[in-house]
Amino acid sequence: TSFRPLRIAFWTFLLVTLVPALALTLIAGAADPTFNAPKVVIGYVVSFFFWYGLHWLWSNKLKPSETA
Repeated sequence: TSFRPLRIAFWTFLLVTLVPALALTLIAGAADPTFNAPKVVIGYVVSFFFWYGLHWLWSNKLKPSETA
């Protein structure tokens, strides 16, 4: 098998952001009637794309350069 760090980062970040976002919206939504679930979900989505983008940039930087 091949080790693909970007794919591993994608699925890890997806799990790490999806599980807390769902738990938070379910628990806080039931406990607080003024809880704004869309804003929380948007925050988690933005965080996911930020960290995945950072790892994507990092993985592209680690590829061997063809001009060298």
